Amino acid sequence: MKRFQERPHIYTISKKNYFFNGIFLRFSIFFFWSSIFGFAVYILITSGLIKKIKSQLGWLPFKINSEYISSPASKRTPTSRIEETSKYLQQDSVPQLYYNVRGLPDLISSGTLQAIVNQLVEQLEKKGFPVDKLSICLINIHDKSVAGYQMDAMQYPASLSKLFWMVAFYAQQDAGFLAPGDISSKDLARMIQDSDNEPASRIVDQLTATKSAPSPQPEDYGIWLDRRMWFNRFFERAGYKNINVSQKNFPIPYLGLTEPTEFDKRMQVSDLDQPIRNQITAYQVARLLYEIAEGKAVSSLASRSMLQLLERDLKISAWKGVEDNAIEGFLGEGLSSDKVEFASKVGFTTQSRQEVALVRTKDGRIAYILAILAEDSAYANDWKIFPAISQDVFTQMSLISSR
Repeated sequence: MKRFQERPHIYTISKKNYFFNGIFLRFSIFFFWSSIFGFAVYILITSGLIKKIKSQLGWLPFKINSEYISSPASKRTPTSRIEETSKYLQQDSVPQLYYNVRGLPDLISSGTLQAIVNQLVEQLEKKGFPVDKLSICLINIHDKSVAGYQMDAMQYPASLSKLFWMVAFYAQQDAGFLAPGDISSKDLARMIQDSDNEPASRIVDQLTATKSAPSPQPEDYGIWLDRRMWFNRFFERAGYKNINVSQKNFPIPYLGLTEPTEFDKRMQVSDLDQPIRNQITAYQVARLLYEIAEGKAVSSLASRSMLQLLERDLKISAWKGVEDNAIEGFLGEGLSSDKVEFASKVGFTTQSRQEVALVRTKDGRIAYILAILAEDSAYANDWKIFPAISQDVFTQMSLISSR
């Protein structure tokens, strides 16, 4: 009986508790209308109207997990916010995200560096190497100077595109678009350190919400293409003009693909005799590595992580006899492991050889970036020319530092 006697006292609006009861009343009203709104949204979702609205407008003022909309209630499982964001990214769209370094690097042209580059080109011509499909960019990190040969000419990058995909990965991760485990650290390391096409394929799929397939694909090609072209938009906003790093490297063994098929092949079609391929400039890839080295790519922490992935052990015992290593026949082979800290990404096909490298002496006196894109079988077939170029450049940069 005592509880019932006290109840009127609790709910009586008196001067003493008017304020608190007012708050309770407002909260009750808010809770009531929130429940009505939540129930209305639930009806829209389960009836499929949300998907119809989105198909008409092309967007929604809030993110809805498409798997949650289309799956039966019995199969739905609660997910964390970051998991829902990740699934939304995979199934609905790619993020409106762009490379953070918007302005061009504050580099100045250098006559001294240009003399080094000119000498390289002259020596290559004397040795009989074609230079019409050769691009070189040389950056002195200490005085922020630059020089090159056809460094703004578009060239096929081969596996240098993986350097750009790595930066895009860290950008999405930093922005919270990737859940832990979406892309494994093992796949990332294999893509950069081993230049493996299989993990690179999975990473491209994850970052762009696309898939490669050996058979006809059910999704709309226009949507698929727009998602895959996100890589280009990501960098173009930052001044990487006309860049194309949207196409995968082949073969991809786990998919049974030796060459592009279906949508991957279709995106290469043009009215010209030659297919549309990935393309970058020597300056663009040198600039990207420069921004990583300076701690500006995505964030200082991300830049350090990327640089660690790019580091190479120049000790002969570390790479000699290792299949498809990134030292033999490339710029690192021409340098001393006792003097130099080295980071690089290489590219290679039967018709081309490419590399971008960061070279620093352990005493800190020398620090430069050298990018070479050589699209001719003469460079692909010669396993001594890149090491020779590297030795020449290092000798010249040593002379500069001693002045």
